[in-house]
Amino acid sequence: MGVERVAGLAAVAVCAALVAGCDPGITDAIVVENETTSSLHFQIVAIDGRVFPLPREVAPGGTLRLLEGGQLSPGAGLVVDGCTVGDLVAYADDGQEVARHAPPVCAPSLWVIGMSDVRSPPPSSRAVIGFRHALD
Repeated sequence: MGVERVAGLAAVAVCAALVAGCDPGITDAIVVENETTSSLHFQIVAIDGRVFPLPREVAPGGTLRLLEGGQLSPGAGLVVDGCTVGDLVAYADDGQEVARHAPPVCAPSLWVIGMSDVRSPPPSSRAVIGFRHALD
């Protein structure tokens, strides 16, 4: 790789870093941490009942930027001022609801979903949901 090409790539990287540093909306996200033993997938259920499947999945022990970038823009219809306008719902591999978080969930945030320590919890208390802001 030539010196000019390396210098050009370095300049592009510096410009991208500067832009990201100046606009927090570029790096803001609603992040999910999966502390369960199942992969999770998600939907947003809007106040009017419309369902928006989110095409992302997080493995057990994994972390996922669930909503980010353009999904946080007003035109996407999922958020207003960077906050969700419906319930965020997490489902296990078998399709059973594991956790639900009522709106608003605002970026930047971290939603931690973990299994209960109770041996045989009833279905309604199957998950212990922790929620904290990513910047706290």
